[in-house]
Formats: sequence, C-alpha cells, structure tokens
Amino acid sequence: MFASTHLLATRYRLESKIGQGGAAAVFCAFDPQMDRAMVVKLFLSCGSV
Repeated sequence: MFASTHLLATRYRLESKIGQGGAAAVFCAFDPQMDRAMVVKLFLSCGSV
C-alpha cells in the first residue's frame, strides 16, 4: 500500500499503486486544485546511458 502523504510536484497526492511494468509505474492520484481523481504514470529510472 502507498502512503497518501506522498505528493508529486507539490500538487498531486498519490493514493495507491495500480500497477507496474518494465518501464513505468501507474498510480491512482488526487488533484486537490481541480478536486478530481486521476491516473499518474511515473517512468522508472533507466540508469546511465
């Protein structure tokens, strides 16, 4: 379970992890400025290139 205190860009409150693949993780999030739920996709680090 993901702690709902995590903020992304000081705006989006990450609620829970929906899933994860090889390149990214997807979270259910809430935007208090727009008063709506949304989905956020965070790409995983690919290391040094």
